[in-house]
Amino acid sequence: MEYSYDVDEVPQGKLPSIKHDIKQAKMFLMKDSPESGDSLYNHLSELLNKILSERPNNAVDIFEEYSKKIKEQRYKVKNNIQDFYIPIGDYDNAKKIIKLFRMIKEKEKKDIHIVENEEKKIIQNLFDLFYYFEQIDIGLPRSDLYMLNLSIRKLVNEKPITKPRFWGKILGKPKNFYVLEAEFTKEELSRRLELEIKTVDVEKINDDDSSGNNKSSIEKKLNSDSTSRVHMVLPNQNIPPETIGTGTNKKVYYVCNFPGLDEWIELPSVLPLQITLAKKILHYFTGCLDTLIHTYPLYPGNEGNYLRSQIARISAATLISPIGFYTFENEDKDPEEVEEVEVEEVEEDEEEEEDINEEIEEEEQEEIEYNEIDTSIISENHHYKPLPVKELVDPSMSNWCHHSEYILSQGRTVWWNSTDETEPKNEDDEDDDKEYVEEEEEQQQQQQEQKDVKRKDIDVKKEIGPPLLTPLSEDIATDGMPYWTARLSSSIQQDTSFAVVRSNIWPGAFSFANDKTFANIYIGTGHKYNVQNFSPPSMPPVQEQYKVDLDIMEAQDPSIEEEETQHLTRMTTPMMNNSELDFGESFEDHENTKDQDEESYESDEKIVELN
Repeated sequence: MEYSYDVDEVPQGKLPSIKHDIKQAKMFLMKDSPESGDSLYNHLSELLNKILSERPNNAVDIFEEYSKKIKEQRYKVKNNIQDFYIPIGDYDNAKKIIKLFRMIKEKEKKDIHIVENEEKKIIQNLFDLFYYFEQIDIGLPRSDLYMLNLSIRKLVNEKPITKPRFWGKILGKPKNFYVLEAEFTKEELSRRLELEIKTVDVEKINDDDSSGNNKSSIEKKLNSDSTSRVHMVLPNQNIPPETIGTGTNKKVYYVCNFPGLDEWIELPSVLPLQITLAKKILHYFTGCLDTLIHTYPLYPGNEGNYLRSQIARISAATLISPIGFYTFENEDKDPEEVEEVEVEEVEEDEEEEEDINEEIEEEEQEEIEYNEIDTSIISENHHYKPLPVKELVDPSMSNWCHHSEYILSQGRTVWWNSTDETEPKNEDDEDDDKEYVEEEEEQQQQQQEQKDVKRKDIDVKKEIGPPLLTPLSEDIATDGMPYWTARLSSSIQQDTSFAVVRSNIWPGAFSFANDKTFANIYIGTGHKYNVQNFSPPSMPPVQEQYKVDLDIMEAQDPSIEEEETQHLTRMTTPMMNNSELDFGESFEDHENTKDQDEESYESDEKIVELN
């Protein structure tokens, strides 16, 4: 734009510009309001975007309503309160707990009319039990104790079990196991024994059928060449388990992760092989019964089977009681009657002393025989007199005893011999001949002699564990460490303290005794203490692919001269054979051609004569 330097000249006006006007209008619309802090430009853009996205009918009529809603949403104070309710995780758990309370109330009302002949299901109160354990720094949260009490009552009302006892707690990662010990009722025990017998019979029949069908294949494998594949030797799996209600399967165990929220799950019966292999491995529990165990040696089962085998080992080693609290059962005779008879016989006249001594010896022999049969059955001694606390804390541990059966190296409480099983006999038709009967008798005598010899050989290796109610003083210390440690619950208030025993081999196993009450509990990882720490067994040597016999011995490499001579012999033998064959064939061909020439010459002569 050109400017003149004339002072009196009037400047021309500005020309109109659309861009400039739009820019000015936009700047005006984008001015922020001091009250709301927003501009008309932003409000209109949001309003138009909403109308275009929703495309309502008669947008002109609803324009003001849309504008009002946008302003309300923009200037509304934001908070974290949601418009709909999301239930928290404890809501479902609270429902289960409420059902648990209601079920127990209803069942307690029904249990008022109990049949007199029905067995009493005594349930211990865990609050009374843990009153003593809390004084020795062992305990569980009060909420867990309350839920355990309720869930145990529910389980006893639903399942055919008696004598429930809180066994303890196995610590795992990420979940723990709460363990309950009980016994089956007589009816349930007899029913399960019948089922077990039926299953065993069915398995035997199936094994016989399969053995008959596979007999030929087995014979082929046995008679195969020495180049057959070598298989790894597995442990003896033919040791049968103990029947339900005896030995390691005398008790039944239930487990759960969260008492009151989870259902109690019954653990399966334990096998001898599972117990023996559990001693050789170390597996930390996860809290899931279906978890697979990958160890060497290979464990035959999942975490539930491993848990059951560890419970059996811990129970056999740590279930103890003050000596005299339990006694052996006598079904035929009561101990009071035997004592009265002995006292009356001692008080008799001196003239009948010899007869009395003979009778006493006979009675003692009967008692010994009876105790030999029933040493596995114990009952509570109703005439038990509590021992002083000082005697129970004696370091010799002679006033405490085991009331659980010892587990042998076989994984059973009773030794099992393979010769004890009856061998199958051939059932032939009966004959009246005396010779046949004599032969049978001789065969039976020979079989009995062979069995006696086998039994004598096995009896030498037979293992017999310590009997029930053996004092703890007979436990052998390992690696110079005592098996047990006894102390008072309080060294300050000794007049109100009680005896406490702790296992050093199974950390987490505790027992206490106060007057006529005692209890055992285990709270730990479920593993045995090892002074040198656990070291897994070394892997076996590399498996040979084939058996090495005399027929497959490796030959020595021949020398160069031997290889050349062998090569020459191989080359000369086929040439000699071919030359002999050629000579024979040529000689025969020559003879044949000679005969043919003679015949042709004779025929020519005959033709000449005819002509």
